Amino acid sequence: MDLSWTLLNNIKMSSSLPQWNQRSLCLQFLIGFSFGILYIKMVQLQIARKRLLKICHQTAMGMEYLALQRFVHRDLAARNCMIDHNWVIKVADFGLTEDMFGANYFRRGNREGEDEEKVPIKWMAPESLEEDIYTEATDVWSFGVTVWEVFTCGRIPYRGIPVMYLLEAIKAGKRLEKPENEACLDEVYEIMKSCWSLKPRERPTFQHLVGQFTSILEKTSGYLELSQAPSLLEFRWNDTSPSSHPTPSSPPTALPVLQEQEEPEDGNEDEF
Repeated sequence: MDLSWTLLNNIKMSSSLPQWNQRSLCLQFLIGFSFGILYIKMVQLQIARKRLLKICHQTAMGMEYLALQRFVHRDLAARNCMIDHNWVIKVADFGLTEDMFGANYFRRGNREGEDEEKVPIKWMAPESLEEDIYTEATDVWSFGVTVWEVFTCGRIPYRGIPVMYLLEAIKAGKRLEKPENEACLDEVYEIMKSCWSLKPRERPTFQHLVGQFTSILEKTSGYLELSQAPSLLEFRWNDTSPSSHPTPSSPPTALPVLQEQEEPEDGNEDEF
């Protein structure tokens, strides 16, 4: 069965093969990192603002294509996007995220007649959490969180809020705060907030988001300057292991981003 996807910003899936009574997918081979590993490998102190905007723009383009093909991703996050050696963003989901970023998935309590499931609650729209509804609009909510990840260099969203209280907090108006750096323009944060409208119909489409980031890119320059913000400039592209270390010339201290991904936030966060 031919399932070829040719868009630049999506991992290409060339075929689906039956094997041992299961379906196996043939996917494009890519040398690079997911955003999550990319953040761990950042080693300098400046990131071009335009580079961050391009990451968001290309991610929106990949998601726009999925929406046009009537696909819903359901797990859009930085950890599920790849970046290749030419800085091309590829929206993906390899089913490996639980092994590499298991702390970002939480158990949702059983419903009658259903098995317990692990879901990325902090990236999910309220209607997904309450009613198991998944649409382009729920992917747009997740995209807003992904943009926030990009401009915070991979910080964990809603840190300090136990997941069992997160839905209640969101419905009461709680939102992720604007990243505290010069790279995140007010206009970019307004885009994030528009993705987090409680009413799905009030959220932008991916087509609209692509247009917004295109407009911002046409008029943007500048750098992100943070004492802890690493750079997108130095990588060992021949080493894709999540446990690998930065180049020998990089600072020996561990980045806060890595620490946040390893530390549990709350002892009760494995239940929703």
